[in-house]
Amino acid sequence: MNVEKHLKFDNNAHSKPVPKDVWQKINDKIPTSGKVQRLGTFDLSHLVRKVSKFFNVGGLKTVIHINQHIIKSNRKNGKTDPVITAKNSRGNFYGHTVKITGECEVVYRPDKPLSCGARVWIETRGTVEVDGKAINKGGVNK
Repeated sequence: MNVEKHLKFDNNAHSKPVPKDVWQKINDKIPTSGKVQRLGTFDLSHLVRKVSKFFNVGGLKTVIHINQHIIKSNRKNGKTDPVITAKNSRGNFYGHTVKITGECEVVYRPDKPLSCGARVWIETRGTVEVDGKAINKGGVNK
């Protein structure tokens, strides 16, 4: 989803200082210590990224992979530790089952593995559940 379609911006205004009365109206709605600060100029693309991240537009990117070292350790020690890892900006989540709702992509990149060493993984911005618990929400309109 493109957030620019839902927000109305004046594309010519991003390089000019925002009038003080505009920031006054915005700052009046934000609880502060009573001081109104002039926030200055802003870059439109930066604002769009911040708004997109705040509203989780398009969903939070999650990377899912299988940890082969835990599989080997489980076989050797007779354990059943979780081998599936789902990673996003909120942390790492481990489980025995993962459910993905929405689009996903399987990536094989042997020449540029993840920092954990995985060469094959799944990337998604859809909703991900690890062992029945949602670790992210898909997005504003999902």
